[in-house]
Amino acid sequence: KSIDEAAPVECQVVPAAAAEQLEPEVSVFRDPFTINLQKKPGFTKVGLDVTHHGGFALKIKKMKDGLVTQWNIDHQDQPELIVKEGDFITKVNGTESAPKTLVEMMVQEDNLELVITPGAVA
Repeated sequence: KSIDEAAPVECQVVPAAAAEQLEPEVSVFRDPFTINLQKKPGFTKVGLDVTHHGGFALKIKKMKDGLVTQWNIDHQDQPELIVKEGDFITKVNGTESAPKTLVEMMVQEDNLELVITPGAVA
């Protein structure tokens, strides 16, 4: 399910291909980290397809153009802060809740603080 289904469609496009070049050269264990996103007029898509994971998290299934891709580009010099497919969103704006609630918060809120727990490293 796409987080952006209920969000306006208009946005500035950031190529997802640019984010693919941000992979660290060496696979290392990554600790959970926090990202801050702000929706702006014309740039409101979070840019993630997610699945529910257990009763407590969202698993990032697919990265698309949007705020998270822009975050990755802005933080390309900090590989430990790069959001990847397979990572988990465990909190939205300080709230731990059921996956459905996390998705609703991500659609409704303009300022997002997401806690990302990295998935398994290949």
